[in-house]
Amino acid sequence: MLLKDIDEKFLSEDEQYECKARLDRTNTLGWLKTVDGFANTKGGVFYIGVEDKTFKLIGLDASALDSEKLFVYQTIKEHMNILPNIATSTIAYSIHGKERYLLKLEVSESVTKPLFIKYNGMITAFVRKDGFTSPATEEELREMMRQSVSPQYDSQITSILYKEEDFETFFAFYASLNKGKKPTEKELSSIGFFDSENHLSMAAYLFSDSYKGDRTEIVCTAYQGFTKGDDYILSSNSYRGSLIGGFNFANAFLSPRINHGFIKKDQGRINIDAYPSRALFEALINAIAHRDYLMEGTQIDVDLFPNRLVITTPGNLFGKGDLSITYDLLSFASRRRNRLISAILVYANAMEAKGTGLEKIAKEYEPYPEIYRPYIFSRNNQFTLVLPDLTSTGIRVPADGIKVLGTIQNPSKLDSEILSLCYSEFKKASDIAMVLHLSASSYLRDILKNLAKQGYLTVSKEGNSASYKANQEKVKLK
Repeated sequence: MLLKDIDEKFLSEDEQYECKARLDRTNTLGWLKTVDGFANTKGGVFYIGVEDKTFKLIGLDASALDSEKLFVYQTIKEHMNILPNIATSTIAYSIHGKERYLLKLEVSESVTKPLFIKYNGMITAFVRKDGFTSPATEEELREMMRQSVSPQYDSQITSILYKEEDFETFFAFYASLNKGKKPTEKELSSIGFFDSENHLSMAAYLFSDSYKGDRTEIVCTAYQGFTKGDDYILSSNSYRGSLIGGFNFANAFLSPRINHGFIKKDQGRINIDAYPSRALFEALINAIAHRDYLMEGTQIDVDLFPNRLVITTPGNLFGKGDLSITYDLLSFASRRRNRLISAILVYANAMEAKGTGLEKIAKEYEPYPEIYRPYIFSRNNQFTLVLPDLTSTGIRVPADGIKVLGTIQNPSKLDSEILSLCYSEFKKASDIAMVLHLSASSYLRDILKNLAKQGYLTVSKEGNSASYKANQEKVKLK
């Protein structure tokens, strides 16, 4: 007996079906990827109890039918944290006077794409093409995300149930910002923390103490030199776990390494930290709120240099794409990539609903000289925020962060690098050569003389030694 004899809807030429006599318990990926492929493309039908290729009925007895149903549910729940929409039905038939059954799984095309499978440490999305299932290409993943009409990634519902004891870190963070108060289940439910059946949203799961995946990875590194290529790493540590655990980890790494200094005033002095505490808080929260959590194998990098803190977040500015170096943070606005994660942080009073984190950072730096202005840029699918060290005199402005007024005659390709390097303080030719990995040759000195002659560099001489500093009337920050 063949499948077409008992299911009139079955068409053997239809590419959106799959048949298995039994589900493989030792290699579940073999059939699980078919379910994922159906959900990521046009949907499909999966028959269990039917021989593949011949469509001959093998069938299941009542006990085996119940076992297969349970195995399907448990396996999908274990390996797919976003559950596909599956309608399960039973087809009964008789052969030789015995009742037999087929299990029919009708997998709908998901409105949320892509759906991923986690198996043996690998996370992969599959697609169905020409009757075969294969891993999605990068281009196919981007197209699925573009066409998705469902809630954002962080708003998707998982199969994990809410348990208060899984959120001790988040509750302590909430209490620290809300006079010791504790979140209520009613409030959490109202912001989408979990659904009516207590299943966690993906955002809530990332706040859970039980989350140990790599989507929340943060790597903190302290460098001795002024670039990643200079000298050697003083210290580096990484973290995977809850979002607030990552925030606490970054703070604990930075706290003992942050410089402290003072500013002289007419009457006494004012003690300052290298980074204003509010600016540091906003910078780390901003990275957590706006990270692209769909990017596998990525991390938030928190890099501490002697003169600046650089926080790089996976994903470019949502709704903006690439962005050149921008100092004007007060006028900057971008769409929120992770609305539910942001909503949870707003609920905890870690963010404001109107999204003024970058504005707050800019205002914290307003009392200080222009060379200490923080800046942002986005390129190579990464967003970077740079906070200058207020106790450092070695601030170096990025080459594409300056604007030259007028036209340099006889320009060289090193002009911008030299003017940015000398923007905040006098530099000797030997110092400039060392930073730019050049020799202090007549070629470099001719460039310096040309810029000085046209008034773009001012010159200070001590004996036979000359130092150069950008003329800030003709060289400005963008």
